[in-house]
Amino acid sequence: MATPNFDITTLVVCQTQKETTINDGYFEIDDLTTGSEAVANSPSITTNGTVYLIGSAGSGDFAGQNNNLAIRINGGWVFVAPKEGLTFLNKATTSIYRKSATTWVELGIPPTSIDDLSDVDTTTAAPSVGDRLDWDGSNWVPTAPDIDPAFSASVQTTDATVTDIVAVAMASSSTHTFTVEGHGYEDATGDTLHFWVRGGARNEAGTSTAGIAIVEKVSNGGSSTAWDITVDADDTGDTWRIRATGEAAHTIDWTLRYRNIVTTGA
Repeated sequence: MATPNFDITTLVVCQTQKETTINDGYFEIDDLTTGSEAVANSPSITTNGTVYLIGSAGSGDFAGQNNNLAIRINGGWVFVAPKEGLTFLNKATTSIYRKSATTWVELGIPPTSIDDLSDVDTTTAAPSVGDRLDWDGSNWVPTAPDIDPAFSASVQTTDATVTDIVAVAMASSSTHTFTVEGHGYEDATGDTLHFWVRGGARNEAGTSTAGIAIVEKVSNGGSSTAWDITVDADDTGDTWRIRATGEAAHTIDWTLRYRNIVTTGA
């Protein structure tokens, strides 16, 4: 009796020298997990543990074994008729082969990068962090998103100095529309200022200006009624900014999350 897929001999009742059958089975299983040296019609390597995918014209030691597997065990060749659908690695080329009804079909080298796929091109234009892939009619290519993902920022203030929580760079001739939500929180008192911002900014050929910004604030009372959130554009740094004003002798942690829609012109 043998196993149904790889024809590995099994033990029979009251068998003598069963260790030979068991060890040969172990060797065969071990060798079948290593991949093949090559697809060949005759062997060039005869070291124990060598595996070949035999081609369609076996000769010499492989005569009459077309399209089978050859495994070198204890100085001799063991042949296995593979089932249809079996896949095997050709170590000589790193290509994958699948057994069809009558032959070995080369599937190719497994991709190590998305650019290895035939309909993806990340070489002509290298992608940046956050890019997506868009279909250009011929290939999937990197494209910068029109809407940035949500980003977070935080800062701590200990006085009433106006302090940037976030400053977002604006490229020349770019338009930004943003939404922001966050809060300032003082751990010692529990005082909190919640805020929401909707606004826009424009960098026109290097001159940065902020449009109308709507700032909504909700205080839970206490010292937070004196805290403030403002929005502006910094023409020197070409950024739009969310700025916090805290309170003297109070440690306030400011945290926000924002989304930014960007369009860049010529």
